[in-house]
Amino acid sequence: MVWQVFTARKSFSDPVIGSRWANRCGLHLARIRLSDVFLAARRWWLFRGKLTEEMQQFRRDGFVALEGFLEPQDYKILKAKAEAVMQAADATGPAPSYRDAGFGKPHIYNWGFDRCDGSTVNRFYTLPSDDVLSRLADNPRFRRLLEYASGCRFEPRRLLLYRLIQGSDGGRPDNQRDIHRDTFHSCVKFWFALSDVSEECGPLHYLKGSQRFNEQRWRWEKARSIWASENNKGGAFRCSAAEANAQYGDVPQPLVVKENTLVLADVRGWHHRGYAKPGTERLAVYGSFRPSPFGLPKVRPLDSNGQ
Repeated sequence: MVWQVFTARKSFSDPVIGSRWANRCGLHLARIRLSDVFLAARRWWLFRGKLTEEMQQFRRDGFVALEGFLEPQDYKILKAKAEAVMQAADATGPAPSYRDAGFGKPHIYNWGFDRCDGSTVNRFYTLPSDDVLSRLADNPRFRRLLEYASGCRFEPRRLLLYRLIQGSDGGRPDNQRDIHRDTFHSCVKFWFALSDVSEECGPLHYLKGSQRFNEQRWRWEKARSIWASENNKGGAFRCSAAEANAQYGDVPQPLVVKENTLVLADVRGWHHRGYAKPGTERLAVYGSFRPSPFGLPKVRPLDSNGQ
């Protein structure tokens, strides 16, 4: 259906979005440009150009990493609550040895769900809605930054406690370690670190400024859209380190942070999960916010499906 062009659908297996003729004529690029117009309009409507330094940094770099985000006492209480939730859930049994390959389907439990990236396990615990969680979800600084990044008001109906258990690169490789972008329009993910994130435990790597397209990126996106439409491929494009370097003169760099740091990123930019020793873990409060690329700045809940 033609109307799907004006939705968040991104798969090139779709007969319209994946039309070889339409993408040779520039359909994919037109959707990107139009989504950017809507994002800029929503941001202007919400903030009228009155941006904090953090908002300006996010617009420029595509991410922010804010250390010491909560007051020490508030952070201590939130971390203790999160660890209690994790320990109660894990008391039912350790993470099983799944045999999923690639991007796996959720394994649902009464405390949350597991989802695999090859041999890497993403464990998501449901957090109770109480005054402890509100120390993050209702933090005005956090809310305004997220609203600017997405161009939308939001209601944080559910955040998730996220435990990442790194897998090996053997027979079931973790495809999140490939350089990629999530979709064609700007969308936001955030991680509030509840443990130190060193380079050894596979931090998020991000290519600064790659959420903004230059001439080289536009050419690459058009060529890849034509390839994807001819091969019925999905819309979460991958690229090589050489291709990223050719576009921006660099490759994604690790975001090494301390606990009590909020990392918020526009995942249209090039990013990937770092390599780590199998079994290494990190813990965070996680959220994903992907509003309609062609929507108005209305209230939308967080998308907490772990995608």
